[in-house]
Amino acid sequence: MSYGWLQNPYEADRNIHGRWGRVFLGGEWMAQATEVSYSVEIEKGEVRRSGTRWNDNKSGSFTGTGTLTYDKVNSFLEALIIAHLNGVDPAGATAAGGTNVSPRAARRTLPVFEVQVVLEDPAQPGATWNQDGSMATGQETVTLHNVKFWNLEGGYGTDQISRSVELTFSGITLDTMIVDPPSPQI
Repeated sequence: MSYGWLQNPYEADRNIHGRWGRVFLGGEWMAQATEVSYSVEIEKGEVRRSGTRWNDNKSGSFTGTGTLTYDKVNSFLEALIIAHLNGVDPAGATAAGGTNVSPRAARRTLPVFEVQVVLEDPAQPGATWNQDGSMATGQETVTLHNVKFWNLEGGYGTDQISRSVELTFSGITLDTMIVDPPSPQI
């Protein structure tokens, strides 16, 4: 039996398994993400039209929120957020300290990040590879733009290596997308 609308039936090995993300600040790697969840809420406005009993809807503004869970491998992320909390210019913050500015000015310099989420599976059927070892096909890359983190999680536990922070963002792009293999002849 053939279904014209089902060109490429689902097979278990086509399911993407494997994911990792990267967090960048000005193109510099900041932390190893182990889980990223994000959501875009679209404000809905009801439109009542004449000549019909149906109400319609129109999209309004967008709100991007999410959570980033990462493995702590250095103190760069914490240093930037702590510098902001202490009224220090995050652009000048280093392990030895930074340039002091007023707390009011520091509020304007909240660090802004890009979170890049890469979803790929080396076992994906038909995947092809670039010379640098990255996947050329079978990969999805989503970048969250203008990301701000709204909490700082600290401390340690002998059985805990990950930390989570809440985030907001005001832009999203689909940089690369997974293209399903061509339909087999049925």
